[in-house]
Amino acid sequence: MPAVRQLCPRCLASFEGARGSVCASCASLDARRTAGAMDTLTPGAASPAPRASARISAAPSAEGRAASWLRAELAEAREWCREHSPWWRLALWAYIAWTVARHVQSDESYRSVFDGLNFGLHELGHELFQPLGPWLHVAGGTLTQLAAPWIGLLMFRRQGDWFGVSVAISWLATNLFGIAVYMGDARARELPLASPHVGVVSGEEARGLIGHDWEYLLGHARLLHLDTALAAGVHTLAVVTMALGLTMGAALLVGMWRARCSAH
Repeated sequence: MPAVRQLCPRCLASFEGARGSVCASCASLDARRTAGAMDTLTPGAASPAPRASARISAAPSAEGRAASWLRAELAEAREWCREHSPWWRLALWAYIAWTVARHVQSDESYRSVFDGLNFGLHELGHELFQPLGPWLHVAGGTLTQLAAPWIGLLMFRRQGDWFGVSVAISWLATNLFGIAVYMGDARARELPLASPHVGVVSGEEARGLIGHDWEYLLGHARLLHLDTALAAGVHTLAVVTMALGLTMGAALLVGMWRARCSAH
């Protein structure tokens, strides 16, 4: 079969090869993993026969399994850094860092480029969950805008794109920032509300036209009096999540830069 130009299903890089195959970088990574697995399976010197009274070793603990999983993930991330460039990813990381600084420092509700996407997902969620009853119809907006970054994270991880994973974590944080602002407005209802059916409405005018998600949800849970306290907790979670995404992204950028330096 003649070679064709296609995208690698793992890293989405363009390459020439047979359909269904992977690019040279991913094929090389698979070969190294296979070689490492074979090394661990190679029998060494025969060990003496165990005594009848010897104890059977216990299965690895949960902590041991978690540590082994973490070491494997870190090893794969380091390998990924050797094969990718940091430069355009540095620009994206810098923008995300600037975004979180604005979210944390601004007294008003700061809007980043992510907010348009988040709002669209929120409204789509209302439509998707509408057949499932009034409570899920209202909650569906928040559920969908939180689910989307998680789906993106899992997709990036499946493709082996570690920097994409860090961006998905930061994207999740921007949703949490927006949810915190919306939640804290449940009783006051001072924020302008938007709906694809009505448009943007604010103040008392919105009460008869657009429902407030968190006034409804917290009211039904009898937690409306805790709206600002709960919003503060979500805001703190957003800061922690964004710090995790930025820290992971920075570590990957450093790894890519060091790999470039060592190659030269």
